[in-house]
Amino acid sequence: MLFDCDGTLVDDLKEHHRIWPKIFREFKLGRFNTRAGRSVGDFLKRSGLSSIEIRKFWKRFNSLEFDMSPKAFRGVNQLLKIFKKKKILIAIVTNRPTVFNYLSFLIQAGLDISLVDYFVNHDSTPSLVKLCPNQFSASAGKPHSEILKPIIKILKKLPGFPESVLMVGDSWADLHLAQNCHFQFAGVMSGSMKTLKGWKAFGLRDQDVIFKEVSGLIKLFK
Repeated sequence: MLFDCDGTLVDDLKEHHRIWPKIFREFKLGRFNTRAGRSVGDFLKRSGLSSIEIRKFWKRFNSLEFDMSPKAFRGVNQLLKIFKKKKILIAIVTNRPTVFNYLSFLIQAGLDISLVDYFVNHDSTPSLVKLCPNQFSASAGKPHSEILKPIIKILKKLPGFPESVLMVGDSWADLHLAQNCHFQFAGVMSGSMKTLKGWKAFGLRDQDVIFKEVSGLIKLFK
């Protein structure tokens, strides 16, 4: 099970939509559609910010976000416990960068991180954060398959790979990562993508499933 974070496990997109305009003004950045599921990290790098400035940007973002205290969607821990009981590998794969308080942010949101086997984040610049043994930083973001480079050897050992891997997310980047890697896909309408019509416009396949929220997976796996 590969989970996106924002809009999938944590209900934080409303907070993000309040933060982005403020922080983009502070750093004198141009317009960028943060709702399109694209990597903000890549945008920052293309904007000409130095590595130091990019780290300052994310430090400021995470400080503002932490103060707003967004929470995990209902049923998230129940779902993770079901997978854990079934001995299903769980990873959170996100374009969110590796920052010092990332795991603290998840804990504050109410997510039981002890149920997650691996955390993979996308960093457009080399991370200065000391990672935990099950934390990884990838130089490429979703939908590029390179974001899975830190854990791909682990995934390939799974029986039935790649069809035995299910990607769960709220954006076209999650869907296209699943397609690029030949994974199964489950989409949610709790994040950036709000309608089935929108999902279909981005190439939803017949075998893919869509839920209102991630808790919809509970009945499927229980």
